[in-house]
Amino acid sequence: MRYLEAYDLISTALMSGNLPFPTTEPLIAQFFDDHVINVSLRCSQKVNSEELTPSATNIAFTNSDIQSNKFASQVFKVERTDSNGNKVGVPFIPESAVLTGNDDTIAHLGYYLKTDISRGDMLVTTLFAAADTIYNTLTVKSTAHGLDVGDYVILSEVLSAGGAPVPANQVYYDEFVNQKRFEVLTTADADTFTVLVTSDLDATATALAADTISGKWVEDTKKIYFNKSTSNTVTVYYYALPEAKNSNKTKIDLPDQLITAAMHYTFADIYFLTSNLELGGPHRNLANSIEEEFMKINRSKEAMQDILPAPLQDFI
Repeated sequence: MRYLEAYDLISTALMSGNLPFPTTEPLIAQFFDDHVINVSLRCSQKVNSEELTPSATNIAFTNSDIQSNKFASQVFKVERTDSNGNKVGVPFIPESAVLTGNDDTIAHLGYYLKTDISRGDMLVTTLFAAADTIYNTLTVKSTAHGLDVGDYVILSEVLSAGGAPVPANQVYYDEFVNQKRFEVLTTADADTFTVLVTSDLDATATALAADTISGKWVEDTKKIYFNKSTSNTVTVYYYALPEAKNSNKTKIDLPDQLITAAMHYTFADIYFLTSNLELGGPHRNLANSIEEEFMKINRSKEAMQDILPAPLQDFI
């Protein structure tokens, strides 16, 4: 099932709920897309890993499926490779417990997770320079942005600003640019960076290139930090996210049974917005039951890793 069909099913089912507000597609997507990720992390549990070689006390994740808002709950194990080639566990430590000072005074290596955040304005910017209907380079002008190649940014409040707004182009920006997260590809200078916009829209590149936009950006780079400098190769094991939604036509990366659970969680959240616990509660309970049944039937013979908050992993 694609996201488009799921949104239509949810919207149709909510028509009989006598809600005091319209259930628009962006509202449904806000809840449903998040539940797809949460249900996947709880039940699907696709395991992935990434090898990193830090040069100091931190390094950014490069795998796209861990560069997300859920990354703190995704990581379940970190190992370093010692001088003999052996894997040694690295314990989690809270950032508040990290001591400052000379590395020689810190006996054991530990890690914590953190998001680097900065922000800025997108000045009047030429949008797409290349006539490619799938991958389009967006050039962003922003004074003293301070970003590096490999950092991540979320673009928002993106508006067509070329003399007068171009409605056809604004539809494109809203679907493929606004509130989307992008990796910084190049930093031509201190005031310019580029990102790659992915779409399946047969866009008229000439019209887009002639348009200009304005908006805002927020850095959102996920990193692993260490309490002391290390040059050892580090392997981070984590639960991978479902395949990203590039558009409403993207197939939902969940078994059908779990898609149903995500839909019922969405029903519950929307009814809870109106304080209608009588309608929302049963949907929440049904979604929980679907998850439990899936785990019993589909994963009963698998050796499953426990999902525990990071501080408890090493304690246990």
